[in-house]
Amino acid sequence: MYFAAVVTGIAIFCSIIGNGFWNYVSRVLPLTLIGQMIVFETLFAAFYGFL
Repeated sequence: MYFAAVVTGIAIFCSIIGNGFWNYVSRVLPLTLIGQMIVFETLFAAFYGFL
C-alpha cells in the first residue's frame, strides 16, 4: 500500500513538473523546433517503451 502511494505521488508530481516544462519550452522555442521536439519526444518514448 505504501509503495503504491509513493509511486502515485511521484507520478503526479512528475506530470505537473513535466507539463510546466513543456508549456515553458513551447512558448520559448520557435514553431519549427516545437515540431521537431514533438517528433523526437514520441520516438524516444517509443524507444524507451520497447526497452
